[in-house]
Amino acid sequence: MTSRRFLGHSFNVAGLFASYAVLLIAILGIIGLNTLSNGRIAQTAVAFASNVSSNLTGNPSDPSTRSGQAISALKQLITPQPRKPDRVISPATVQDAVPAKGKFIGADLKAMKLYLYQDGALVDTFDVQSKGRPGSRWDTPSGEYSILYKNSSHFSSIGEVYMPWSMQFFGNFFIHGWPYYPDGTLVGEGYSGGCIRLSTDDAKKVYQFSDIGTSLYVYDTDTKIAERRGGSHLVSIPLPDISAHSYLVADLETGEVFTEKNADEIVPIASISKLMTAVVANETISFSRLIPISQNAYNTYGGQGNIQVGEKFTITHLYFPLLLNSSNDAAVAISEYGAGSKAFISQMNKKADAIGMTSTSFEDPSGLSPNNLSTANDLFKLAQYIQTKKRFIFDITTKQQEDVPATATAPARTYKNNNPMRDREDFLGGKNGFTDEARKTLLSLFKVKDGSYERIIAVVVLGSEDHKTDTLKLNEWMNESFGNIVKTPVIVKPTTGPNGILVDPIKKVIAPSLEQRIK
Repeated sequence: MTSRRFLGHSFNVAGLFASYAVLLIAILGIIGLNTLSNGRIAQTAVAFASNVSSNLTGNPSDPSTRSGQAISALKQLITPQPRKPDRVISPATVQDAVPAKGKFIGADLKAMKLYLYQDGALVDTFDVQSKGRPGSRWDTPSGEYSILYKNSSHFSSIGEVYMPWSMQFFGNFFIHGWPYYPDGTLVGEGYSGGCIRLSTDDAKKVYQFSDIGTSLYVYDTDTKIAERRGGSHLVSIPLPDISAHSYLVADLETGEVFTEKNADEIVPIASISKLMTAVVANETISFSRLIPISQNAYNTYGGQGNIQVGEKFTITHLYFPLLLNSSNDAAVAISEYGAGSKAFISQMNKKADAIGMTSTSFEDPSGLSPNNLSTANDLFKLAQYIQTKKRFIFDITTKQQEDVPATATAPARTYKNNNPMRDREDFLGGKNGFTDEARKTLLSLFKVKDGSYERIIAVVVLGSEDHKTDTLKLNEWMNESFGNIVKTPVIVKPTTGPNGILVDPIKKVIAPSLEQRIK
């Protein structure tokens, strides 16, 4: 018997108990929403409350009953709701970039077309015959540039070929006609060394149209990724507490922004600067050039990398101390090569402008200067550029260490990665930094499962007291938002030990390398 009378009023004991049970579970569920496991706690609360109500009052799904109403309200309160990204960061198309006045060249490397505009009107179109291999060191730069230099028969000392009707737009990159060797033999078909190759006749027409200073916009973005995916499984999950002054979490391929704080605020970025140093070195210095270590570079604050005065390294070699050890010496040595540090830093700033980093400025190549400034938004654009155009830079930053053999100009070295994300299996690259002014900074890329496909998610944290914890919290939040209820495990990748032996730091198992297994 569940019905009772008290002071002349009738009430249902089971219904009342169920209502209080639902209220209690609701409170626990709401408290749980502040944890990383909020989705599972909420679902458990609903299930348990439903079970209690079912046992006591009959059907909890019946909205006419008190328990049914409570369960319905609880489900509505704590069940994660579908949501859309906050906004999208995407580059302009060629057509968007055309100015109303003056000459303009637009190169669409997805459509493989080059367009000439005069005072906003299209005047000619040409087929692009070849571009750099996507994602490689030789990928063609995208962004906003201008014609810097013209030569009707430029000789490339890198490729040792003549490039007819050449128009330089940044570093080692040109628009030109079909190249040929000194004996007159044409270069074969295939990817270029990074330049935009036209037929020689078409290149001549573009050469005659352009002037020094003519604006050029190179577009090379896949805008159909989100459309091909057919939607997202994103749901609303409360954010964890984050110590960083500013942060941003966004899809690197689609530009969808999922959460942010002070993402437009300009702040010091410390050694994240070295990512731009690596980009500009790649696009302005030949890989085979030997870079000497000067006394000035050696005297730079910090001894990471242990490079010495008088040693000489290729750019390829210097990437390892630069990106793994975060060597300030290596950054300065790279910047000193050629026209000197001042010119190199100028190129860093021009590159930032070219790829839309409008709130960014660099004063040195290392990030030691508090005047190396940027925003979370701008650093996301840098990450997009590196991932699509210079992916090998991020690939280097995922290594546990790199053993570089001795050369005629330097002894053997081992460079160990100091990035706090280096041990994670889902980590796709990034860069960490610290100065007193910048506090702790970290840009990281992660694989995050969204239904049947994987997203590449960028997490940028600036001005953090604990950049590792902040980044892990935001990564876990992103996984939870896509319904990945199992926390992403931290998996230490095997490292290469003596004689090419792979050492697993967790299992303490020593296994032969792939090359040894093949033998």
